[in-house]
Amino acid sequence: MNPAREQVLAERVLAILADHHKGAANGISANDLACACGTNPRDLRSAVQAAREAGTYIAATPSTGYYMPDTPGEIEHASDYLLRRALASLKQVAAMNRQSIPDAIKQLEIAI
Repeated sequence: MNPAREQVLAERVLAILADHHKGAANGISANDLACACGTNPRDLRSAVQAAREAGTYIAATPSTGYYMPDTPGEIEHASDYLLRRALASLKQVAAMNRQSIPDAIKQLEIAI
């Protein structure tokens, strides 16, 4: 997806979440949010990632769907979920490459 389209989509996602999906209890599934934005789940994930990388709080878990966090606890819960996902991916990479997690982390430091 080109950066201009990603930006427009990210703004649409933020508008929908801010207007209708504040707090974990009001989350929306990826499929429903993608439909509301007129896109597909893959492009939705790219737009959410871009918004997060720009510093916007967008929370999501499989059990809640996407939402704008309403409390510090919801921000912490969403951050913990993303960290657990990252660690799970790192463990898989280390296992596939038959290396330790610290060695896999060193590779990340070189790539960044």
